[in-house]
Amino acid sequence: MKPDGPLMPFGTQTGTRFWHREDAFLVTCPLGNDYGRSQCVNSHDRGRHSAAIIIVGSEIVEGTVRDVNGQWLTERLQMRGIWPRVMTTVSDDERLIAQSVRSACTSVNYVVVCGGLGCTPDDVTRNGVSAAFGLPLDVNAEHAAFLERNSSWARGELARSAAMAPRGAKIVVGHEDGVCGFLIENVLVLPGNPAEMQAMFTAFIRDYPPPDAPISRATLTLRTTEDALRARLQEFESVFPDVEIGSYADPLNRPAEVTLVLRSRDRPRLEQAQVWFDSAGMRTREES
Repeated sequence: MKPDGPLMPFGTQTGTRFWHREDAFLVTCPLGNDYGRSQCVNSHDRGRHSAAIIIVGSEIVEGTVRDVNGQWLTERLQMRGIWPRVMTTVSDDERLIAQSVRSACTSVNYVVVCGGLGCTPDDVTRNGVSAAFGLPLDVNAEHAAFLERNSSWARGELARSAAMAPRGAKIVVGHEDGVCGFLIENVLVLPGNPAEMQAMFTAFIRDYPPPDAPISRATLTLRTTEDALRARLQEFESVFPDVEIGSYADPLNRPAEVTLVLRSRDRPRLEQAQVWFDSAGMRTREES
């Protein structure tokens, strides 16, 4: 089912190019003009590289299967200097997949969709992504032939079904005996099987230089409460605008403790931020 409402202008003059080697990850907001990124992306990004991860699978939404792909992808993206800003899980519903893709593309540079690329009736990710772009699904004859030659399972109609992608998409191959993924504008679509997904993402990303410094993190534990820490955290944000901070209380612990997670692309600044808490005599221990 095609989603209602206007489609985002992917691939137009106001659109974005994605993952292109020659761009070295320097891309713009998919909407590109007065609906730009500065209105919807965390200030710590400062107009730089951010990502959304969409995990597809009714079995994950319903709690039958635990998601491991999201955490793996967030770690790899941060290693490449790409800040994960959206993580969502959606059932095997073409309309919901399309809506999730379009929504993600309004707020981040890169979108990674994971799951729903098999060949059973519940695998509708190809349809959902195609609907998000308003494009038909085509069979990539070259990849269908590749599957016929190399896979242990894809023959005839099954090979053609496994080689379908939105018109104009680039086929992405991981394990030669697995399903294919694809790249369409600023959306990279991967299989849901963890081993297949990891092999495909690793092979795909190898050709592209990291766009930015890795995102580093430090975890501190303070023996205090969040209300007592509030003024100090406000001061921290004014002193270290380039370090993102998250505060997580453990009110049931005695004495009460607050865990702080500091994140930044600038490793020296992250170290200075830790020293700042030390100078205030607030830190009790460092977790990582």
